[in-house]
Amino acid sequence: MYFLPTFFFFNKLAIQFPSEDILLVTASVIKAVINFKQVSKVLEEFDVEEQPKTMLENRFPNIKIIESGVKQLKSKEHCILTGDGSQHVYKKLFMCWS
Repeated sequence: MYFLPTFFFFNKLAIQFPSEDILLVTASVIKAVINFKQVSKVLEEFDVEEQPKTMLENRFPNIKIIESGVKQLKSKEHCILTGDGSQHVYKKLFMCWS
């Protein structure tokens, strides 16, 4: 399972890894990439739009969204604690800030 705090390119990740469970942990507005176009080998063009979590979870069944901040990172245990008191074990962790 991948855990992603405030990561708005998660839809591309969900497409690249459709068999992986992805958890998006965000304390901010949920944003999604729309109108994605590969312009060249290294150049991509897209727009970013605010979307409700239910729309995104329905669009990408391998994504679950938790609207909470990350309270603590326990890297040795591969675990994060969120502000809502939940504990989540991860295999890989991507951390992004906006």
